[in-house]
Amino acid sequence: MPIIEIHMARGRTVTQKRELVAGVTDAVVAALGVRADQVRILIDELAPEHFAVSGKTTGQRLGNTEALAGACEPASANSIVQNEGSLL
Repeated sequence: MPIIEIHMARGRTVTQKRELVAGVTDAVVAALGVRADQVRILIDELAPEHFAVSGKTTGQRLGNTEALAGACEPASANSIVQNEGSLL
């Protein structure tokens, strides 16, 4: 049973995440020859201050002062995306 982890910045819509999950599931089914109900996908949405490139957080690169206010908040919990009602 393939388990796919996706780490991405917060801010995507529910529709975007659902389309992503559907597309990734289709790709895994095609590439690995497994059934869709065997594919598990975990989405971890990162706050701007919890992701950095070249020594600067996304909040810094975007000049986002609101990101600094949430810097002490814990990271969001993983959203377990279910495929036909089955869990990990």
